[in-house]
Amino acid sequence: MSHILKVIAQRIALGFLTLFTISLLITFGVELLPGDLAESILGQGATPETVIVFRVELGLDKPAHMRYLSWLGGIVTGDLGVSLANKREISELVGIRIANTLFLGGFAAAIAVPLALFLGILAALYRNTLYDRGHQHLYSYHYFISRILRCLYPDSLFCHQAGLVSRYFQYQYGVVFW
Repeated sequence: MSHILKVIAQRIALGFLTLFTISLLITFGVELLPGDLAESILGQGATPETVIVFRVELGLDKPAHMRYLSWLGGIVTGDLGVSLANKREISELVGIRIANTLFLGGFAAAIAVPLALFLGILAALYRNTLYDRGHQHLYSYHYFISRILRCLYPDSLFCHQAGLVSRYFQYQYGVVFW
């Protein structure tokens, strides 16, 4: 049993390391973008003095690594910050939606887990039979189709929105986008 706990602990540690790395990449990737948040929010008509005051208010006057460490400390202590859109605590906004998320996740698990166990037991009982082979083919087909749709749909939607796909192509080949 200790081996399983060790594997679980390693997976959890790897998950936290992944989250930390992604947050680091996003934070410093945003720093490479031209302009800053204060200029974006206030717009081009803002005076330089207003932009400077707003940068101080948002904490953008501090170096990027200090802002990141401050944000990371807040995350560790449970302080997610304040939303710029509506000036409410982010933890409050997340808390409102977490109940629905947990309900949907629990409901999906309540259906999926017993169904998966039932189908797995049937596949084990009727191994190398028509049922088992049909189940394997159905699973393979579902896996293949879901992968195709997950790859093609966002690409096609992006191409349509970016104007990379002409109307001629859509009508000639029967491909219809939004």
